[in-house]
Amino acid sequence: MATGFPTSYVMEIDWPGTGTFTAVTNDVDWKAGVLLQFGRTNEFEDVAPGSMVFTLFNEGGAYAGCRKLDPDSGLSQAIHSP
Repeated sequence: MATGFPTSYVMEIDWPGTGTFTAVTNDVDWKAGVLLQFGRTNEFEDVAPGSMVFTLFNEGGAYAGCRKLDPDSGLSQAIHSP
């Protein structure tokens, strides 16, 4: 079993929500940071769904038409709006 933090990451998004993931690793703005939240705020709270926030470079317009999800929607993937 590996120990410590991962030394590399793969970022993929299920744009249409069909289970087909698109690799976006090369477009992630790693300098802007990646925020990952999971678990609970204290031992008395229920465990909440996890979330991840990161920024994609979109200089070529590949992600035009994408929109943010409402955090209360319960969806776990990004949605592409054609």
